[in-house]
Amino acid sequence: MAITMDEQIRLAVAQNMSNDTATVDRWMAAGGRKAIQAAIDATIDHPLIDLDVLPNQDVSDVVAVLAFGAPARLKFDVPVRAVLTLLGTRGPSEEVRTWRNLFSSIHAVGWEESHFDYFERPIAGATFLPPGATGELTMVATGGIVQVSNAAHRMVGGAYWLGARDGERALLREVNVLFTPINPSAKQQIKVLQRQGYTVEVATCANHSPKSPNFKIRALKESTAKVFHVVQETIVETTTRTGGFFTRFKRAEAPSAENWLPLHPRIVRALIDDNWLPECCRAR
Repeated sequence: MAITMDEQIRLAVAQNMSNDTATVDRWMAAGGRKAIQAAIDATIDHPLIDLDVLPNQDVSDVVAVLAFGAPARLKFDVPVRAVLTLLGTRGPSEEVRTWRNLFSSIHAVGWEESHFDYFERPIAGATFLPPGATGELTMVATGGIVQVSNAAHRMVGGAYWLGARDGERALLREVNVLFTPINPSAKQQIKVLQRQGYTVEVATCANHSPKSPNFKIRALKESTAKVFHVVQETIVETTTRTGGFFTRFKRAEAPSAENWLPLHPRIVRALIDDNWLPECCRAR
């Protein structure tokens, strides 16, 4: 038999926190979860909360290929639309979900509407007051591709709350971010391929690293395939022709088929849409 959300919340509290019944009842009566849902119900269009939130590995593997240079700890505003995945989840997701789906599965114990001014202020160094909230909401960004590194549940609530009010303009202010640039040549090539209607994959070659990039980009559309080799900031098309058709990759140099990583449309969009970054962080 299915259990109600209240029963799910009580079970979560029992499993994760040692508190008396009166405390649990007070937390559940706080009403923050209902306030967030009411904010959503009061608006008509929800483009942001229905954006896909991707499995951790799908994003982490791709940014490991596209990162270029050393990371730096910075502080800047982050639009919610740029957040693609949640690294801080207790159980990493293996499927694509939306912010709406994710919100339906968090218990939000003890959250009160008064707590949500947290999302209106600078995030860096700020404390989120509900019980069980630990640490600061922090992020990792590779170019315009953003991952939440701590406080995943808080991020879900914030995306829902801010999304109801501001839609796709929703913004988290002054977040502590571990930032790594993205390979500028790869970004520009992927941008061109996306405009031409190709789907894109990437794969590393021998001795690849963020400091010394060596990887391939493969673009697929119907019976056509193009392959590009990126070394440092130099990019060269290496597609060969056989019998009038493009081969999928140059066999002598290509990575094994198992190593090709598809770029979800959300990854491509975030890669290209980096104008929100501080100017010093934008790929050329």
